Amino acid sequence: MAEYEEGQLGEEVPQEEEGMSLQELEGIVSGLIEDAEDYIDQTEAKDRVLANNYYQGLPFGNEEEGRSQVVSYDVRDTISLMLPQVMRTFFGPEKVVEYLPRSEEDVAHAKQATDYVNSVVLGQDNPAYLRFFGVFKDALLKRVGIVKVNWQTKTEVEHEEYSGLDDAALEAVLSSEGIEDAQVASAPLPEFEQAVGMGEVPLEEVPKIHSVTLRRQTETGSVLVDALPPEEFLIDRRAK
Repeated sequence: MAEYEEGQLGEEVPQEEEGMSLQELEGIVSGLIEDAEDYIDQTEAKDRVLANNYYQGLPFGNEEEGRSQVVSYDVRDTISLMLPQVMRTFFGPEKVVEYLPRSEEDVAHAKQATDYVNSVVLGQDNPAYLRFFGVFKDALLKRVGIVKVNWQTKTEVEHEEYSGLDDAALEAVLSSEGIEDAQVASAPLPEFEQAVGMGEVPLEEVPKIHSVTLRRQTETGSVLVDALPPEEFLIDRRAK
């Protein structure tokens, strides 16, 4: 809200409010990032390394020669026992994700969204089972499992050839989207070739048949679901 000061004639003159500068904002964000990195390095990283050592059954480093060198695989056995149960909870049902309609008008849209996410996003475009297996394993071993979701755009270039096109079909092909280059070859219809050759009918008045060679560029997009390594994700030390 703007502040006002009284003018010479009793009028209220608006006084500009000072906002945060870009440098101040960058300083605050940089400080938060550095503090989160320090927290990860000093606290979380040590616990994650220790948990990983337990999982792999590595020696503790205090072994004595001539004494038992046995290591425990309890952490690995426990995680291996829990992972199938966790995966079955999320991927056991026929539908991993289901959208519920809020009203009768939303029934069709909810069904379409449910089918799209389960069949395309988590089926066709992503090996969802394997990705989430890694996420849940990180959660059990490193106390945090993170899913990263992006929109991925792909550009594809295809070469297409058409033949036997009349004028209307040629116009329809050339007016379609994504065409970068097209080469057209035209010839009179066979039944008019002799008349054109003898000069009985002007070439421009004769119906023609066309062949087209073109290059088409199309862009497609898809939802990309991936597991993000915990060490690449910053956590504020005050986060719960």
